Parts: sequence; C-alpha cells; structure tokens
Amino acid sequence: MINTTNVAGSQSRRWVVLAVMSCAHFMVLLDSTVVNVALPWLVEGLRFGATAQSWILDAYTLAFGGLLLLGSRAADIFGRRTVFLVGLALFTVASFGCGVASDPTQFIAARAAQGIGAALLAPAASSLVTVTFPAGNERNIAQGIWGGIGGLGATVGVVAGGLVVHLLGWRWAFYLNVPLGIAVGLAVFFIGAERSSSRRRAATQLSVASSVTITAGLLALVYTIVIVRSESWVSPVVLSSASVAILLFAAFVSIERKSAAPLLPRRMAADRYLLVAAISNFLVGAVQLSVLFLLSLQAQVTMHLDALRAGLSFLPMGVIAIAAAIAASRLVHRIGARPVYLTGTALGLVGLLMFAFQQESPSYVWALLVPSLLVGISLPTGNVVASIMGTKHAEHTDAGVVSGILAACLQIGSALGLAVTATIAAGGLRRGYLAIATFAVLSLINAAVGFRFPGDGLEHRRHDLRSGKTGM
Repeated sequence: MINTTNVAGSQSRRWVVLAVMSCAHFMVLLDSTVVNVALPWLVEGLRFGATAQSWILDAYTLAFGGLLLLGSRAADIFGRRTVFLVGLALFTVASFGCGVASDPTQFIAARAAQGIGAALLAPAASSLVTVTFPAGNERNIAQGIWGGIGGLGATVGVVAGGLVVHLLGWRWAFYLNVPLGIAVGLAVFFIGAERSSSRRRAATQLSVASSVTITAGLLALVYTIVIVRSESWVSPVVLSSASVAILLFAAFVSIERKSAAPLLPRRMAADRYLLVAAISNFLVGAVQLSVLFLLSLQAQVTMHLDALRAGLSFLPMGVIAIAAAIAASRLVHRIGARPVYLTGTALGLVGLLMFAFQQESPSYVWALLVPSLLVGISLPTGNVVASIMGTKHAEHTDAGVVSGILAACLQIGSALGLAVTATIAAGGLRRGYLAIATFAVLSLINAAVGFRFPGDGLEHRRHDLRSGKTGM
C-alpha cells in the first residue's frame, strides 16, 4: 500500500482516489434525494403518524449537521482513511436497517445512524481529496468535479427515486446503498493508507470539553431549525433551544481560548479566506435545498407532473451543473475567484426571479427549463469557488476540520434556508422564490466584499505561467 500524502507523485493514482471518494459522495447525496421521493410510500408502508413523519428527514439532518465538526476533526487526528471506513460501514449498515425496519421507531433510529455515518464519511472523503491533490489547477479541477457530483446526485436521485419506488418499492431506495457501500469500501483498500504524522499523534490530546460543547451546540442549533418548521418562530420550545445553542457556542469559545489542544486550531481564526468561504457555503446551502423544494412543488402541484416526469424535467439542470462546476474550477485558476463567483451567483439570481414571476406560465421552457439552467450554473459555481478558497491556506493536518466547517455551514444553511422558505412559501410560491432570491443577494454582497484578497486564487496560475505550464 502507498501513502496518500505521497500520491502527488503518481498522477493516475490521484484521480483514482478522486473517483472512489466521489462514489461515496454520490451515494450520500443520492440517498438524501431518494428519501424525499420515497416519502409518501414510506409513510404509508410503516404507518407513520402525523407527528413522527417529520423525523424521517429530521433524524438524519440532526445527526449529520450536529456531528459534522466532530467527525471532521476525528479524521485529522485518527486518520482520514480510518474514519472514512468507519463512517462508510455505519452508513451502509444503517441503510440496510432502514430497508428492513418494521415500525417507525426502528426506521428513525436507523436514519439517525445514517446521519452519524455521513458525519464521519463526508468530511473524511472531502479532506482526502484536498490532501491528495497539490494546491493549484489540479486541486481546483478535482474540486470542480466534486462539486459537479453534488448536482448529479441531487438530480439523479429524483429520477432514480421515482423509478426504484415505482418498480421495486420504497425499501429498495435504501437497499441500493448496500452494494455501493461495499464496493466503495473494497476500493479504498486499493488506494493506500495514510501515514500518521508526529503532529497528528501529538494532536490526540484533543479537548474533550471542546468536543462535547461544540457538538451539543450544533445539535441544539440544528434541532432549533428542524422544529421551527412545525412550531412558531417565537414559541417557547424554539426560543429555549436557540438560547441553549447560543450559550453552548459561547462556552465553546471560552473553552477553546484556554485549551492547550483546541478543537479548532487558532491559526484558522485568522484565515479570512475560510471565513468568507464558510459564509458563502451557508448562503449557497440556503438557496440550494430551498429551490429544489419549491421546484418539486411547482412541477407536481402547479404543472401537474408526476414524480417521474418531474424528475426527468430536472435532468438538464443536473447536466449543466456538472459542466458549470468543472468550468468554474478552471476559470478560478485563470481569472480569479471573485469574478467567477459573482457571475455565477448573478445568473442564479436571474433564474430565481424568473421562477418567481413566470412559475405560472404554461410554457415549460420559460417556467422551468431556462430558470433551472441558470440556477444549475449558479449553485455548483458558488460551492466550488467556496471550496477552493476555503481550503486555500489549509495545512495538511487541518484538512479534515476545514472540510467539516465548510460542510457544516452548507448543511446548516440548507436547513435554515428551507425552514425560512417553507414558512414564507405558505403564502405562495412567488413569495418563496423571492425569499430565496434574498439569500442570493446576500451571497453576492459577501463575495463582492470578501473575495477581494491579494491574488484571489491567481497565485498558482502565475506560478504555472512562469514554469511554462498552461493548466489546460
């Protein structure tokens, strides 16, 4: 076996690592989308009560969002490959558990276990990609492909979900993860193992107090966002949960300042690229899940398409998302992060406004196709640029926690964006789309102000030009 930190010496090996990690990334994204499609059949099959139904999605969201940061730091400390395999095994076994569940309690427990597995798997996979590729054009392209997989997973999930549920039943929406998880796990053994550095071994004295506090704080925050969908924003339970989250975050900051082994290394606090990228991911997440939610309503309620036809209507969006992600990664190398991010987000804003004012049009082209293509360009562009800039100055030993921060911001942004959008959209789809457009405007402002650092992603381009490389 080889050391993944030395994979840079073998170009072909790097792309094998990317392919295997992308399969795992695709599996997690596909599962999330398929569950949404299978929801009506699942509720009927296990006879979920009205109160318990929301926990089909919320149990996973709570575990995944709450444990992401802890899982990411564990990857840095105990080895990315090890944590990845543990997370993959748990996710695969839990998927089988969802498939064989005979009552709501068993199913919700299995969904929570899936979320825990994803919280270990996702940041470990992302950080493996980051440390495998050297900073510059190759890493940018790899992250572009990674971002494109996100668009593909979301789109294919809708189509595949409709086919699987109609032909095989809702349980197969979870059984499909089992052979895929086993195949990915076997493939990992062929891409090598990391060599534990002395720095990583020294980092094992991680602050337990910091870990427990931030995990509890994230759990409280995600729980607040989850229950706000069914409770008033000013209800006692929402206000209490939000207050607990704030107090825990304040305690975390206090503990970190005094800790000899902080969960988040102090050098990261001064990384402006990471701060701006984290805010960008939060806003991209707020747009991403919310727009898919409203698109599903528009296609099936306003345009009267069945689940399968609605899924097929989203395919162009998924295809262009892949192309946009790869193109964005190359353009950052050539012209810098700021113009790429601003252009992509502006196109998405135009698409959202088209959705808002043309969603009742009888024309599929103007009501759905054109605006979905614009949004399909925007979302992966924002995510890819944020990933490139967020990992720009990350040290090798911090790759996991940086990936975890970016992933946590995306996940929490998605949950909060959906909660806000669903509330506002109750008054009409147009209002919902305009609410999402507000997130896009904030994203534009953040990038315009934040991505104005010296170099802005062009340092490696200049180095390549001096070295006689074109990067294309």
